[in-house]
Amino acid sequence: MRLCTLHSFRHRFAKNFIEHSGDISLLSDLLGHESLETTRIYLRRSSTEQARIVNQVVNW
Repeated sequence: MRLCTLHSFRHRFAKNFIEHSGDISLLSDLLGHESLETTRIYLRRSSTEQARIVNQVVNW
């Protein structure tokens, strides 16, 4: 069983929000960040996510 902490829930919410809305400014406001630089962490992709995106975009 995987434990869902408040931090992991917040992180998952932020990642989903940015993927579906693309509005980093609104996300920053919702999370209470004073700087967009703080919110930019949610734009980072794992290597698995990067590979999936590249494979969707590039016609190998």
